[in-house]
Amino acid sequence: VLTERFQRDVSASRNVLHNNVAGLIGACMLAGSVSIVYEWVPYSCLREALDQNTLSVNARLKVARELARALEWLHHGASPSVPHLD
Repeated sequence: VLTERFQRDVSASRNVLHNNVAGLIGACMLAGSVSIVYEWVPYSCLREALDQNTLSVNARLKVARELARALEWLHHGASPSVPHLD
């Protein structure tokens, strides 16, 4: 079951091209271990910036808007759509 879901998710992710979504480079499953490699995105330490409280309120609002746009596109704009299940 995990193998089928993994293959389905990787297949769907392979076709995602959006400014706010890191592109998938490759993936493999070996001996029950899963590895997924995404493209490197400069200045992508959002979690660190949020944890350290270094973003202004306006910057946090911009991040929230951009994330919402990316999720909306994944669910409704991508072809085929990519539902977020977990």
